[in-house]
Amino acid sequence: MNQIVGFVFAALIGCSLGAQAQPAEPMKIRLDADPRGEVRSILLADDFGENELGNKVPVLIDINPETVERRNSVLSIAWSDGTQTSFPILISKVFGGKTVEFYFRKDDPSRSAGSDLAHQCRDVVPPTIRGMFQRLYHCRQIAMRHEYERNRYAVAHLRALAGWFDANLALYTRSKPLGPYGVDPLLLQRIREIIAMIDARTYRDDQFQPLRVSDVRDLIKLVNEEDIRLAGFVPILIGQGRLADAKDLNSFVRVRFDENSEESGRV
Repeated sequence: MNQIVGFVFAALIGCSLGAQAQPAEPMKIRLDADPRGEVRSILLADDFGENELGNKVPVLIDINPETVERRNSVLSIAWSDGTQTSFPILISKVFGGKTVEFYFRKDDPSRSAGSDLAHQCRDVVPPTIRGMFQRLYHCRQIAMRHEYERNRYAVAHLRALAGWFDANLALYTRSKPLGPYGVDPLLLQRIREIIAMIDARTYRDDQFQPLRVSDVRDLIKLVNEEDIRLAGFVPILIGQGRLADAKDLNSFVRVRFDENSEESGRV
């Protein structure tokens, strides 16, 4: 990680500060949902509140991030029956000019938690964004249904949990050095609990198969280092002539890197 930060600093020093700065473009969200006729509203929420973005899908929405620092937000569809489907999105100026595709599917309350449905979660994750989201919602609903029926960590539950994890991992790691798709907080809670039980020697890694515990640890590490991984955007911003944004991001990453180093030193 020191090499990454060092490279960023060197890039800033070597850039021409007299170059003409380029303004950031909006970050665009292309959103669709199923069933379209049951969409009541589109919502974007963060720590500061919630904004309604309309109620028609499909739609292309412009978002104007205020800073290069990542802002953890939640994009949601409120359905006509009062339920919601949500997924986290990272908002930042570094994604300016990019179009982020989102797909939401309403949970089907009549869907059972049968093992045949959980078996589908072991298939290869589809290569398209829509396919990844469809797999995520499918397996998430089955996993949570098993938990409701007190079948946590049964074979079918672990299959569904693994499918949920694989789909979210595919979305989260689709772009480098950091993408706009977050990690479902419901999933993150569950995999952190699993790691805690393994570290406490309550369970073994192989007891959670087909969930790959090594991949779970890798994902948690990536989530914990999101701020530091933003450093990879500094040379990109410089190349785009966005020197003020590059400088702001570099300063933010340096502060977060120092804070993380201090926390690691206290452990």
